[in-house]
Amino acid sequence: MDSLHIEPTSRCTVKCPLCPRTILIKDFGKKFLPIEDIDVDALDHFLQGNYFTSILLCGTYGDALMHPDLEGLVKVCKKYTDSIQIATSGSGRSKKWWEKFIKCLDERDKIDFAIDGTPDNFTEYRINARWDQIEPAIRIAVAQGVQTRWQFIPFNYNTESVESAKKLSVQLGMDEFFVFSSERIQPGGGDIIPKCKNRKLLYISASGQFMSCCHVHDFRYYYKSDWWQDRKKYNIATTTYVECARLFDNFYSTIQTNRYDYCTFACGKINE
Repeated sequence: MDSLHIEPTSRCTVKCPLCPRTILIKDFGKKFLPIEDIDVDALDHFLQGNYFTSILLCGTYGDALMHPDLEGLVKVCKKYTDSIQIATSGSGRSKKWWEKFIKCLDERDKIDFAIDGTPDNFTEYRINARWDQIEPAIRIAVAQGVQTRWQFIPFNYNTESVESAKKLSVQLGMDEFFVFSSERIQPGGGDIIPKCKNRKLLYISASGQFMSCCHVHDFRYYYKSDWWQDRKKYNIATTTYVECARLFDNFYSTIQTNRYDYCTFACGKINE
């Protein structure tokens, strides 16, 4: 069944060097990345009459926690799925905020905390992240019974920290620790193996634009794509999920022949 990936906002408090957000601002300046928050009412109308196996709140440019009404967004999403997954650095919100927000989640929901290292070194990549905000958030989520995962991306500076971080995740009562590779599959001459097959994790940006996946939204691809050129057809304020899903099916049928650059980047199979 269908699943969704929604970008709640373009706001973020950290400056991860490999993030499209950081690269865009570095190359072109802040004016090229407008502050956008997904319209909760527009999303509610867009999703009417549909059910999704899960909804992921993550994004390309922003951290989900920074949406000004994340609780309201979660409540709307829960009308259309039983399982919400939030991917976040865990920074930027106070203990008081977490104590209030966590009440809208339950044991079916999951929060992935992106912590690439231990408290003394993870900011080498998660620049501006704050352990004094992350640790209370984890403890509050664990106490609420929400599923929690520690996501660890290996870099040169933290490869010797994996076991220490894993032990800390256990001490905090987290449900899972997983090492996540940030390397993309490089384009090859073989078939594209699309992760969006069967309408998995179809993407809605903070600006309310529907597209096939989060990789399309990377500025290095998006503004050259048909998703941008035909954006009026994919605006959630003026259309419905049913219509966009139909248009997606047309797109999906052309992946192998058109070999879109974002598809070969994210899902291209290397010939052996």
